This record gives sequence, structure tokens and C-alpha cells, in this order.
Amino acid sequence: AMSAGSADSPPVPAPGRRRRALSELLVGRVNKQKYKPEREQKLQEAAVHLLKCYQNLNDLFLEVDSTQCKKTLCFSNLSDHESPGVPGTHSKSFVVSALQEQASKIGVPVGILSAQTTVSSLQQLCQVPEGSQQAALLNLEQRKKLSSLLDIAQDLLERGLFCRFSFCQEIWKVQVKCLFARSNSQIVVDWLYNNLCLVCEQMENSNQEMEVAGLIFSDFMRIFVLRGFQKIPDLRRNVELEKVPQVGGKIKVVFRFFLSFSGTVCDAIQRQKDWSFAKTCPLLTTLYRRLFVIFSPKELIGHLQEVLETHEVNWQLVLSCVSTLVVCLAEAQQLIKDLLAHLMIKAFESYDLESMITAFLIARQAALEGPSVFIPYADWFKVSFGNVSGYHGCSKKALVFLFKFLSDLVPFEAPQYMKIHILHPPLVPVKYRSLLMEYITLAKTRLADLKVAIEDMGLYEDLSSAREAVEPHCQAEQDVEKAIQVFEHTGKIPVTVMEASIFRKPYYVSRFLPALLIPRVLPESPDSRMGECLTDIHVLGLAVLAIHLNESKAFVPELVLETSAYAKTCSVTAFWENLLTYRTRDSFSLCIRFCVAAISYSLCKFSSQSHDVLCNCLPAGLIKKVQFVVLRMYLESRTTCQEDLVDLPWRNLSSPSVDWKKAALCLWKQKKFQELLKERECQLTYKDWLLFEMEVKPDNDILSDAERQYFHQWALYQQYLPESSVAGGCDGDLEKACAILIETAVDFCLRYFNNLRGMLSLFQEMVLELELERWRSSNTGSSDDEGHFLFRIFKKRLQTLGNGSTVGERLLRHQELLVYKSILLGLPPSVLISTHREGWQRSLHCKDFFHFVNKELVLISPFQGLLSACLNCREPSKEVNLILTACQTQCPIILSSAVLWWSRLEPVVQCQWKRHFQTALPQELTNIDGSWIFSSPRLTLLSSNFCTPWISAASLYFIIHQQAAQEIMKTTLKNLECEREELLLPLFFFSLMSLLSSYLAPNDGMSSLKPLNICAEVLGCLEKRKISWLVLFQLTKKVLLHLAPDQYIRMLPFTFYSLVAYFDEDLFNREQAFLYVAVDMYLKLVQLFVAGETSAISAKAGFSQEHCKQVDPLELITKARLFLLRWIPRCPKRSFSGIMELLATCEEFDAEMKAALLSNQQSLEDADLYREPLLF
Repeated sequence: AMSAGSADSPPVPAPGRRRRALSELLVGRVNKQKYKPEREQKLQEAAVHLLKCYQNLNDLFLEVDSTQCKKTLCFSNLSDHESPGVPGTHSKSFVVSALQEQASKIGVPVGILSAQTTVSSLQQLCQVPEGSQQAALLNLEQRKKLSSLLDIAQDLLERGLFCRFSFCQEIWKVQVKCLFARSNSQIVVDWLYNNLCLVCEQMENSNQEMEVAGLIFSDFMRIFVLRGFQKIPDLRRNVELEKVPQVGGKIKVVFRFFLSFSGTVCDAIQRQKDWSFAKTCPLLTTLYRRLFVIFSPKELIGHLQEVLETHEVNWQLVLSCVSTLVVCLAEAQQLIKDLLAHLMIKAFESYDLESMITAFLIARQAALEGPSVFIPYADWFKVSFGNVSGYHGCSKKALVFLFKFLSDLVPFEAPQYMKIHILHPPLVPVKYRSLLMEYITLAKTRLADLKVAIEDMGLYEDLSSAREAVEPHCQAEQDVEKAIQVFEHTGKIPVTVMEASIFRKPYYVSRFLPALLIPRVLPESPDSRMGECLTDIHVLGLAVLAIHLNESKAFVPELVLETSAYAKTCSVTAFWENLLTYRTRDSFSLCIRFCVAAISYSLCKFSSQSHDVLCNCLPAGLIKKVQFVVLRMYLESRTTCQEDLVDLPWRNLSSPSVDWKKAALCLWKQKKFQELLKERECQLTYKDWLLFEMEVKPDNDILSDAERQYFHQWALYQQYLPESSVAGGCDGDLEKACAILIETAVDFCLRYFNNLRGMLSLFQEMVLELELERWRSSNTGSSDDEGHFLFRIFKKRLQTLGNGSTVGERLLRHQELLVYKSILLGLPPSVLISTHREGWQRSLHCKDFFHFVNKELVLISPFQGLLSACLNCREPSKEVNLILTACQTQCPIILSSAVLWWSRLEPVVQCQWKRHFQTALPQELTNIDGSWIFSSPRLTLLSSNFCTPWISAASLYFIIHQQAAQEIMKTTLKNLECEREELLLPLFFFSLMSLLSSYLAPNDGMSSLKPLNICAEVLGCLEKRKISWLVLFQLTKKVLLHLAPDQYIRMLPFTFYSLVAYFDEDLFNREQAFLYVAVDMYLKLVQLFVAGETSAISAKAGFSQEHCKQVDPLELITKARLFLLRWIPRCPKRSFSGIMELLATCEEFDAEMKAALLSNQQSLEDADLYREPLLF
């Protein structure tokens, strides 16, 4: 590293002599001269002087060796690991000394000098030696020197002798100088393109360069994309037109360069299924789509064609680009077809093998994306070569060219493509048939080597799909499903199946037919088209089959009715019974024919057998069904008459025209049949009859409305009511019959989501008869203290559903209550009111009804029933007042509902009362009617001293809630402050319930802001009048609590902290219980969140962004917590009274809150200890 000249000009070694490093020179001097102590001092001084005068830092940086550097350039490996005695350690120390000396000499900081020297050394290192071949990557010698240079720079950096900022500045100067040396951007682009191409060449020549080159390309592509798109924030919008050509020019170079890497055709043929759009790296597909925005589809195809015309292409990138193109651009399908046509014409005109290969690869790649974006490969192959106008039909040479190409593909391509070529071969003249057969033989041999049978290919198999081939039996099942779908849609056997039965007989016989004949999963409900297309002969055959299957039921496996995880199974006998429905007129006809034929055949077949054998071989369900249908359809059967001499009807059923009514009545009169009806398992019980009757659709019944009503009355009063329970009847108990009807009806409605339209008139008639019996019994002094049987039934059923602790139980309970409500609404209103007789006086009671409404919140107006029931009382007006007064405390929700709908209810009540009495309405009804009145634009409240405050408050709130103008609300509240301040507290409660309703059941037309504003206004009035409102949250107002569902009461903490922004700051001092209530509400709010009950509010938050901001439970908990932690230190001592009760809950849910409460309570107690006592 010494130089005899200036420091700026490197020394030139003498010709024929190798330039040696400093360490070698020093070692040589040690070996040649003997060590003399007296010369050591002089030698060191001379060496130092010589270095100071002639040192060249650039060469010094490049000559210092690092024996620990590896081939890979990793900064973590550039630390100084040399042990004492190794020359590298002394060399680094020497470089440091030289740098410090040089910096001191020229007056420059060491860090800046080391950075400048490093950049200068890098520039010198990257220069191409004269006479060497042009290259883009550093050679091995240059990399070693670069490794040494980086090692020195890392060592200097660790010593604090290297300035990074100065290094970046110097690097930037070199880059700017390099760019200015090229006159315009196009020269820069060409220079960059040429160098990247050199990288590709070096990468091809050496496998060792692959990893380095890959990293280089990855970095360049990232920079290209970032720089090319940074000035176009949204390519979907209109951009400045002058910028698009610049960006397009850059991207065009990148696009063509990116797709021009080399790759083998064999790899492309074998691996292109892995290069589909779905399997391509998302980063790459994103890059493609950004390119598609810059260029039009035609330009993209043009650039793609230019790339394909180059000598070597990267097939993975080209084909993945094709896949992305057809998936993302609708116009690409036709453009790709045109490109394929161009390539095929070019291939057969000049017998260009490359064009042929390119066309096949692109066609297969595009087909991999499915028929929705491109035609299947099989269709493209048939269109290209399967007709006389194919590309290969011009000459024998073209045929030879085609089959030579297909034969060359055989060793490399996937089996599905060879299957297509075999099953859809090119159209070949007879005289050249041998060419085709040679290829088919070759392809079949290859398939045999791959253990793939051409016979196993499915009828509807997607051969162009990128999915893995399925097992042959699975493919056959898929073919059967597809064929069945086509048959259901068209009503004809698919042409594909017909062709396979002739031309693909091995697959058809060995695969398709066995899959078709596998027992199918039967639907839970039968096909309705079965119920009209069956002739009498068909019915007879099915009936005989059902009897024989039932006879052999021990050997017949159970049938699976569904494919889900909750699949049901049933016996073959039960399945036949389920098929026979009687919902419509046509199904009645099928049912009677089938049942009569089956039972008649059994009686004939087993006529010589014992009665027990006959019972075992005849399905009991068929006997029940034939009883129901015959009794319903034929009036003659309702009078029992059995004859021994009547012939069995089976012999007459095979005649061309069968009289099924005559056959059914003939069977009905058979003695053996009547004996079967006495068997317990064959009895059609009252419950069975109800279930069968509920399935009938009244709109399509075989009976008219009058006939159906007469049949219902006959079945109830003559058949089942007088019959004993042992025989399936009701023991003469009408209430028992009504209870069985209700139980059966509820179960039926819940199972089939149906109503009781067909049975409603009979049900109403039974209940009315029971009401008359109850009234007659009350005249004799009997009491119905047990309550109405309807509510007893409801209560008993609800007890079996659990307490509603789970979502499933709550849903079942809700469905059950909906059925109860529909039942009650179909009955006379008087059933809701009980009548008691005390001596000569009659009194009304609603205990059962009140309990049902309070517990289940099923709101049904009792006013019509109340006015009807009071007719039997001596003082009707008094009884009405007593019931409504009791309602205020026992079931207030009924009155609040009446207040809400009074404008519609009042005319009905007035009309009914005036129809029976000539007096005015009872006082309690008058109070409801006079509790509110409003006129526009000013609302005026009537001051009724007789009306309960919460009723007036309810009516007032409903009016305020309907007003759109906030000024009217403020005016009304101002009037309340002066005249009726006792209404403010219940009005606040109704406002809170409305706020909760807006959270739990938001209305699309109204956000929660309006109820929140109403709450805030009412709260302000309460604060202004110094009226304590904490009692609502302490749950001490029992009457008001009955006005809302339990869920709303549990959610009161949510409303408490929704209003925290409107609380008066003096509350903690004025209200002793406020701290206790606030902490209690916070803990309950946290408990609601932990239990998941606030999820009902969160689920509704998606209705609007405004609603979401208002009802975020977690945000509200955070706000409540901060509110308490801020105000607890300011609370007086008396506020902590009773707070100890909440500490256990605090410890469980919020230990910090507990600590804050204890700390402030203790500090207040300590302050009292140190306070001087007041002695005077």
C-alpha cells in the first residue's frame, strides 16, 4: 500500500513482479534480518515516518485482509474475531492509527475521513478491470476485497470512528455523478436493462450466482413498483395524462424484462397446474393487476406477445400472468383466443414448433381457471382439431407435425390431457388413420405406466381443472349426482349417459351403474309429484311391496332420512307410513287406495293364519290411517256394521276400473278387520285423530267447511268424548278433552310452524261450553279456586322448559308463548276473568291472568272480557273499579299498555259499556281516559287528583315521545315543575325504558339520541327540584319495576352511565347514597359484560355508526370506571356508609376500585383521629 508519489496516485509495480500486501512485506523482513534489540527503536521510527509520508488510505483499506470473513456478506460476521498474533488484528489497529494520523494532518474529523475513504474504495473496487469481460456481478476477488472493506468499516463503526451520515452523502454524490454521465432517462433505462440482462447471463452460467441474483431482482422489483406508482395514489381515478406515459414507459420495461428470464418447456408442461391464479403468490398477482390498470387489454396482449417472441422466457411468470389476465379482465378471453389462433396459424404455416408449444401452454393455462373465464381445454382441442376445418387438415405434413408434437409431449404431460386427446381425437382421414392409432397406443402405454385407466374417466369429469384427480368410485358418484340433476331439470336421460352406455360400456357397467344403484338417502318429506302420477296398478304394486317388506322387517336395515349430523333413521314400515299424507284432496285419494289395497292383500294372504300372525304382519300405522280416512270420507262408515259374508275386496282391485269407495266400505265391514280395530296398538285414539286432523289443509280439503265442522262434532261428541280412556277416549270429561287438544295443538304448531285454522271452531265451541259449565257451577256455590285450566296447562308446560338460563331455552320459551298468545286471541275474552260467588254476591278475579302476564309478558287486553264478565255481578261498575285498582299494583303493565293504545281501545270500551249499561264509565276507566289530553302546538296536562301519578306520567311520556319538536317537550316539563312534580320520577323511569329499548331494539327511523335527550331533560328537572331519583336504581319502586321486562331491569346500569355526562357535580355531597349506587351500578355493568348480556346491545350497534358510538359496552365501562376513580377521593365520609358490602364484588371484578375505596375511606378516618375535638 506504499506509494513513491503523491497520495492521490497509486504506485505502479515493476513489470514482472507481483504486488504484495503489507503483511507479507513485514513477514519477509522478519525472516531475512536477524533480530537486534538496539535496532528495534530505529526501525519502528523509520517505518512510522515512511508510512506517514507515503500512505494511500484507499489501497490500505483494500489490502487489509480479514481471515474470518465468509463468502456470504453478513454484517453480523464482520466483527473482529482474531486472536493475538494473527496479522488481521494488527492490520486493523494499523488502519486506525493511519486514519487518525491523516485526519490530524488535514484537519478533518476521523469519522468523515473514514466514510470518504470507504466510498472511494468502493468506487475503485467496482471498476471493471481492463481487458476483462463485461459483467454485472462482482467476481470472486472483488468480493473478497469487498468483504475486507466491510469488515474494516464495521470495526471503525464499533470504535466510533465512522460517520454514517457522511457515508450516505458520499454514496449519493457518486450516484448523481453516475446519472449525470447519461444524458437522458432513456439512456439510464437502457443501461439498467442491459446490466440486469448481464445478471441473467451470469446467473445461467453459474448456479452459485442464483441466490445472489434472486435477491438483486427482488430488491429491484420492489423499487420499480414503489417508484413507478408513488405519484399515482389511486389508479382507479383519473390521473394526470402527462404522467401516465412516464409511468407506462417504466412499467413496460419492467414488464418485458420481468417475464424474460429463462425457463425450460418441460418444467412448464409438468408444473403449470401449480401456476394458476389461486396458487400464485398474492404479491405477484397484485403486481400483475397494477400493471393491468396501466395498460389496456390489447396492449397487455401485445407486450405478452413480444415477450413470447424472445429466445427464452420465464414460463412460470408468463403463465401465471395469463391466469391473472383471464381472471381479472373480461375482455381477455377473446383476446387470448385470438392470440391462440394467431399462434396456431403461424405454427402450421411454417411448422414452427415454438409457436405450437406456446399455444398449447397458454390454452391449458387459461382453461385451468374454469369454464366461467375460459373454455375448457377439451373444447379448445375439439374446436382446433376435431373437424374438417382444423389447423391440421391442410396436408399430410401438417398431420405428421401435429402427431409428432403430441407424441413428444407424452413423457411430460399430465394424464388428463392424454385422456382428452384419446377420447376427443383429431379428425384424421382414413388413409392416415395409422398416425392417430400410433399416438393413441403411445398415450395408453404411458397411462398404463402411470397406473391410470382410461376407462375410469368420469362422464362429467373436468379434465382441465387444476384439482387433483379423485378416486374412480368418487368420480362415478359425482357423475350420478350430475346425471340426476340433469334428469330432474329436463325430465330426460342425459345424452352423455346414453352415449356412455354405447361407446364407454366398461365404465358405464363397472362404475356408473353400481353408483346409480346404491341405496339413496331418502328425503324426510316425500316428493309431492309422487302424490298425482301413480295409477291404480302402481298403487297395488307398491302396497304389496310394503306388506312383504313389513313381513321381512327383521332383515331390512333402517333407512337414513337425512345427510346431516342429526340424521334420523326409521324402519321401512315407518317410512311407508310417513309417505302417506292427507294434507290435500289428492293425497287423500292416494292414501285411501294404498291403505285399502295393502290391508286387503294382507287379509287375503294371511287368511289361514292366526289372529296374532295377522297383527304382526299388518302395519298398525296403516290401520290407523285407514280408520281416519274412511271415517272422514264416507258417512256410511260411522255406523258400525260388520258382515261375515262379504267377500274380500282384493279380488276386485285388479280390475281396470276400481270403485275405491265400495272397496273401502267392503273392507270396513269385514269381521276380521273390525277385530283388528280392537287391538290397542291399532286403535285410533283421540290424540291420534287430532294430529291427523291438524295436518289437513282446510283450503284444499276433500270436505267442505260445513262437512268438516259436522265431522269434528261427530268425532268429539259421539266418538271420543264418551269413550273410555282405555279405548282412547276422554271418559266423558270435556275439560280433559280440551286439555288434550291444547297439548296436541301446541306440540303440532311448534313442530310444523302451523296454525290451528282447521280446528279453531271446534276449540272455541269446547271452551264456550266449559265457560257455561263454569258459570252454572258458580250459581250452585262451587268455586274455581284452582284457576282456569288454560293457565294451569300453560304453567305446567313452561315449567318443563327450564328457567331460561340459556339462549336455547329462551328461544323455546318464546316460541311456546307465541303459540299460547295465538290460542288466547282465538278464544272469547271472558276466559281471562274468573267469577267467584260469595253468598248472593259475585266477584271478579284475575289472579291467574295477572300472574301469567307479569311472568311471561304476554300482553292481551282484558277490557272486553272484563266488561262481559261484570254483567253477572250485582254492581258491575264497582267490580270493574276493583279489578283495575288491583291491576295498578299487581299487573301495572296492562294499564300502561292500555294508556299507550287508548285512542284505539276507548271507542270499543265505550260502545260495549253503553250497550249493556246506561250509566257512565267506571271511575278507573274515566281516569285512564282523562289522564292526558293534548292540543297543538302547546301540550296541557289535566290535573286529575284521582289518577295514579305513574299512569299520568305514562300517558304524558307517550305524548312527548311522539312529539318531534324539542321545544314542546321543554315547555311540558316546565309546566310539570310548577303543577305536577310528582310525575317527574315515573316520567324519568319511562324515559329510561325507552332509552334501553332504543339500545336493545333500535328503530331504523330513530337513533338513541332522542330518548337520551329526553332522559337528560327529565333528569335536569329532577335535579333542579332536588328530587331524589336514585330510588329507581336502588330497585325499591316495585310498581314501576313491574312495568318493564326483567331484561330491561337488569340493564338499568347501562342507562345510569349513559347519563353520566348530565350528572350534577354536587350529587356526591347532596346524596349520601350516590357513591354506593354508582359503585353498585358499575359492578353490575361489569357483571353484565362478563356474562355476555351486553352482547345484545353490541349486536344492534351495526345499524348505524351513530348508534355504534352511543352503545359500545366496553367504552361505557371504561368511562364509568374513570368517573368513579376521579370522584371517589372527593366524596365525604358519610358517602362511604354501607360501601363495605360491595368490596367483595369489587375484589372479584376490579381490585383497583376496591383499593381506591378502602384507601379513601381510611384516609378520611385517619383525618378524624388527628382532628382536634370541639370542647366548647
